[in-house]
Amino acid sequence: MTSRTPRQALSCLIMLYFLGLSWIPAAGADTAPPPKISAASTDATASVLTVKGANFGAAPVVAFGAYGNLQLISRTDALITARLPAGVPPGSYLLTLTVNNKTVEFSVTVGSVGPAGPQGPTGPPGPTGPAGPQGPAGAQGPAGPAGPPGEVTASELALLASRVAALEASGGGTSGGGGGSSGGGSADLSCVGSPSPTTAPDPLAISGKVVLFGLGDQLPAPGTTVEAHDRSDTLLATSTTDASGSFSVIVPTGGAAFDGYLVLTKADYITARVHVSRPIGTHTQLGVVFLTTSVIVETVSSLAGVSRDPAASTVAVFVQDCQHELIAGAEIGVRQNGYYVPGLLLNLNYLGVGTWALNVPSGQSTILASSGGVTLPEFNTTITSEWITLVIVVP
Repeated sequence: MTSRTPRQALSCLIMLYFLGLSWIPAAGADTAPPPKISAASTDATASVLTVKGANFGAAPVVAFGAYGNLQLISRTDALITARLPAGVPPGSYLLTLTVNNKTVEFSVTVGSVGPAGPQGPTGPPGPTGPAGPQGPAGAQGPAGPAGPPGEVTASELALLASRVAALEASGGGTSGGGGGSSGGGSADLSCVGSPSPTTAPDPLAISGKVVLFGLGDQLPAPGTTVEAHDRSDTLLATSTTDASGSFSVIVPTGGAAFDGYLVLTKADYITARVHVSRPIGTHTQLGVVFLTTSVIVETVSSLAGVSRDPAASTVAVFVQDCQHELIAGAEIGVRQNGYYVPGLLLNLNYLGVGTWALNVPSGQSTILASSGGVTLPEFNTTITSEWITLVIVVP
């Protein structure tokens, strides 16, 4: 054991004394946790404020908006009640709680919450963010509608000219007056002379397909308006063609056979009226009908050696047999006031658009058709330059 001198012992005692002082907290040091508010509300009469939370201490100070410090009614470390001034109006107020120089704030609503105020003005747009990575390619969208007809090009004109020349070389070309077009094979005309129907389902469905006749391939005519009218021109029903050009117009009949006509309209194309030569008594599929433009009609007339009369009309005639098959070689004629209309008949059945009668004067007209020596029933209609007349002649 090592002995210590009196001086060494005194030094140790002094050191221990000052070390012990460092362990004693400094007088007045604040070690209390800060106050916390979890909820604050007023009673039904807005006279007492209740504050809930923790660490409220022994001498909390509660300030209420512009009203300043409130008189405390009761206090615990987790609950304070204070008296509100009389006549505090409904609204939102800032509650300030101070404990040991530590302050916490809380929003208090007095009374019921009013309706939302009007929407404020739109703030200025923020800066443009950086461009994101390119996304994957999407699926191909559906084909758009056919565009408006354009001008006839030299190549298209040559194509149509070659078609007309081929038709004339085959013997199916043109004929003047009331004469016919090309000869054709045998057709079933055994039903000629049968009585016309007088009744029909109510409603009656009339279906078909509309195409656009140009110088190239025929395209479907989506978005074409199809109207059904009776003989007095009253509109009965309306439909619109789908993406394939198909339509089905549902016509109210009252049980009587339909003896009216259809109207086809589409922007940039000549309006067409479609007639069936006999009343329709059953749900019917008309087949393919067409729309075209003034440019195409003028081009066809020019290739056929005819100068188009803008005051006259074009009539397209489709002749069907008893099986609803097209008779491509049927003889066609147009008569007005008891006389055949002089003009040109052009068989375009091989293009799917019937036999055309060009430059037909406006007025009451009779459409004539025959095949193999058999005459089909005549059909009377009004022709005008305002539209193209399409006539489907049935036995």
